[in-house]
Amino acid sequence: MSGSVLVGGRSRRMGRDKARIEIRGVPLAVRVARALAAGGCRPVNFVGDSIADGYPVVADRFPGEGPLGGVLTALVAATGDVVVAACDLPNLDEASVRALLAADPDRRWPVVVAVADGRHVPVARWRREAVPALEVAFATGTRSWRAAFETLGALEVPIDSWSSLDVDSPDDLAALDREGPVLRQEPPAEHG
Repeated sequence: MSGSVLVGGRSRRMGRDKARIEIRGVPLAVRVARALAAGGCRPVNFVGDSIADGYPVVADRFPGEGPLGGVLTALVAATGDVVVAACDLPNLDEASVRALLAADPDRRWPVVVAVADGRHVPVARWRREAVPALEVAFATGTRSWRAAFETLGALEVPIDSWSSLDVDSPDDLAALDREGPVLRQEPPAEHG
């Protein structure tokens, strides 16, 4: 199972490229890529832009068209199922990724999505067989993950609130600084 980190967003609320914001010297997108690799995804790539040497980049087929375009890009580029994650999850960890990989062993669901505190977290395992339905949804105007979950049906896998934290704005980033250490442990530097 491969992993893809979406890095092509506009970061309007943040006011600068979220993927490149560093926490403890490591860009957010690289943190997410490391978590995917530690959780068992191989290879791991960036969809949209190059953030760090050593990670392959898949050009976004639908730049500026929202996260679902990035999901479609990742799935079409892959040879199998893909765990796709937003770049702004600084605390995503190996255990959360492994939970997504372990859920639905019979592959009955087109999407396995992480949930925390009653909300979808922007990290999910997508079956490659979902591409035709996703292409139809995309062609008819769907751009969000949540709408795709509703259209396709998704198995929800709980992860803890700490792992689900996303950083969308300068206030979110400041809250990280106020709340002390961001990570339980640093993700390993390896990637695949």
